[in-house]
Amino acid sequence: MIRSERGQQMNQTLAFEIPAKALATSNRKAIGRNGKMFDAHKGKAAYVATIRLFASRAVTEQGWKITERPVWLSLEFGFVRPKGHFGTGRNAGVLKESAPRWPTTRNGDRTNCLKSTEDALTGIVWSDDSQVVDGPVRKVYADSEFIRVVVRELEN
Repeated sequence: MIRSERGQQMNQTLAFEIPAKALATSNRKAIGRNGKMFDAHKGKAAYVATIRLFASRAVTEQGWKITERPVWLSLEFGFVRPKGHFGTGRNAGVLKESAPRWPTTRNGDRTNCLKSTEDALTGIVWSDDSQVVDGPVRKVYADSEFIRVVVRELEN
């Protein structure tokens, strides 16, 4: 909790953007040759490291203190449109009328994007992702891939 100059309580807000493709990971587990369980999703370690890096920078720059309170989390995942959504030749930069407005491909499962991002922010922004109690999650088409994160502490 932050206090204003007049001593009034203010809730912390943290906002940052990660220039990375959202990774929709599920809890796929596999058994290795050594008989031990491991996460079978390719690229998850790099994805988590990238999110943690940008979150750590934002926490430092914005003076965010890891919270134990409930939080509101807004996530927006930007996906680049496939080339097939655009015309060809002189219409190469023109979006086809038949192109969908929203990204609905399987590699961008909304809840899996949310879960993997919440997990990556644990220990940097909040103590446990169970503290996330509210907020929108949205997938959009954009010129470049990104993840926009806004976190607000809520009153307990």
